[in-house]
Amino acid sequence: MRAALTSPALDGYARQFVWLDLNYDVPRNAAFIEARVAGTPTLLVMEPVSETVLEAWTGSAPPAQLAEIFTHALTPPGDQADAALRRGDALLGRKDMPGAAVAYEQAIAAGRATWAGRWHATEQLVSVLADQPRACVTRALAELARMPRQHPFVSVAMVGMQCLASEPSLIGTPDGDRIEALGAEAIALPVTSEDDHYMMYELMYGIRTKAADQRGAHAIADAYMAYIEHLPPPTTDDQRRAQDQSKLRAALKLGTPERAIPVLEATERELPDDNASNRLAAAYNAAHRFADAIAATTRGLARQPGPSGTIRLLIARATAEVGTHDIAGARRDLTQALEMSRQVTGPLRGFQQDQIRAQLDALPK
Repeated sequence: MRAALTSPALDGYARQFVWLDLNYDVPRNAAFIEARVAGTPTLLVMEPVSETVLEAWTGSAPPAQLAEIFTHALTPPGDQADAALRRGDALLGRKDMPGAAVAYEQAIAAGRATWAGRWHATEQLVSVLADQPRACVTRALAELARMPRQHPFVSVAMVGMQCLASEPSLIGTPDGDRIEALGAEAIALPVTSEDDHYMMYELMYGIRTKAADQRGAHAIADAYMAYIEHLPPPTTDDQRRAQDQSKLRAALKLGTPERAIPVLEATERELPDDNASNRLAAAYNAAHRFADAIAATTRGLARQPGPSGTIRLLIARATAEVGTHDIAGARRDLTQALEMSRQVTGPLRGFQQDQIRAQLDALPK
């Protein structure tokens, strides 16, 4: 998303918008994030004085779609359908999911078949239904059947796949099979971005894993790795980091972490930060190179990252310490990570705390 926001295609908006990137690790951001952000990535276009949300967007979007969102934010309200769409975005920006769903339904009902905002309202509606997986899958299927094969189709297919993954009882049913088929169609479209490919491969693999389909999951991991290895060289540091992360994930799924290690080592040398060290440590741990993993995490911690980065590194180092039978060291690092998790804001905190407690419980007594 950061790469999309800094695309030259959006240069014309630089004098009309002020970009603000909120960090989960900064305590003063906690109140805003808790009140406004349901998940990541989230993009909010806000009026700065009243803090009214003019546009809200969850998930990734290519520069062309971001340009449409910014243009719409600068345009006076239009007809009844457009007013309902804007109302839905304002409610989404306050995390009022039921209210936003009603507004998006009203926008779709009021809009003509040719209404320019029709598919954006559809994307938004399906996204706010994500906490109701069955309703989300049903609605995604109904909309996907009539959507043009452009980026909104990819977005709705991806949310439908997310909802299927969160409701395993639907996997293998006719509706589940249809969503998986539409996800496979979406990933093959020319409009599907690099980030969308990564997310879709992760979802496809996760669904096949939950279906206990090892052969199918392995085939998806193979395709995931082939996609990454055939990409042109990254043109930005952010793109390089995203490719590194995705190559690591594909390699771990295939049980071949050594395929990612040379790339990750080069990135840690050339773009040293806590995330580069953490990714490299994960690959070393998977390859049972525990001493190397401890060294990588220690280098990352020496850079004094924020709470979230520190927690990730401590968890990775504890994993390596278990591998070297240093149980006292692992318990010390995990305990420190749990204490530091109190400084993390937003939904990441609960996830990290659950992960830390599970590792502590698994340590030999």
